[in-house]
Amino acid sequence: MNGLRLSDIYKFAERPVESGWLRPAMTGIHFADGWAEATDAHILIREKYGYNPELEGKIIGRYGEEIDAVFPDISKVIPSFMSDSYHSIYIDQNMLYDICRVLDVLVKCYGEQKYIKVGISYFTPQMLKTIAATMVRFGCCCMYQHRDDYLRPSVVPLGYGVMMIMPCGFGQDYDYFDFSKKFLGIKELCLKLKDNVDMLQEQLNDFKIVRNYSQFKGHRVLAVRMGKLQKCMKILLKYN
Repeated sequence: MNGLRLSDIYKFAERPVESGWLRPAMTGIHFADGWAEATDAHILIREKYGYNPELEGKIIGRYGEEIDAVFPDISKVIPSFMSDSYHSIYIDQNMLYDICRVLDVLVKCYGEQKYIKVGISYFTPQMLKTIAATMVRFGCCCMYQHRDDYLRPSVVPLGYGVMMIMPCGFGQDYDYFDFSKKFLGIKELCLKLKDNVDMLQEQLNDFKIVRNYSQFKGHRVLAVRMGKLQKCMKILLKYN
């Protein structure tokens, strides 16, 4: 398969987005200039598609309903990734996906966002997990990125389609995982996971006897969290 199916784009368009009910334009596919496109304001997916001319300029939902909304003007952010200002970066898609899964678990367990630096730009694990999963599916291993401007969108070609991902300009001010130094970063992550697992084990050991429902619930929360972290360690150890 050379490109995305229309159902793939609908699946992306229907991903939960913050305040999605206030942004109906982002819940359907926009047909314009021979492209079928969808966005959640952070990731844009476009596919060359032959559609009925009556659909030109319209946003259509999965069940064929026309969505009365204005699609964002994306023409100003679409880069020409074949220009001299863009260069390709090799991506180990499977490793990137696994790292995103682990960091996503840490965010959910502890609420501390950790960004991922790829090239010169910073992304959230949640954003990159979608990109990495799609790259795995289509066998893509290149991301095109601007040489100097870390705020420019990165581009991933997908056969006849393309995905763009908008970086987070504030990532460099926070804790981040440097994907260009992935093996060193994975070692650090494994040590952090081990420390957290050991700490959770000590807390679980304090539950000598579970006397009531509240204690049982607390014990279960700790046990589930420890199980998730142990699973993350197994994921990373194959790269260490």
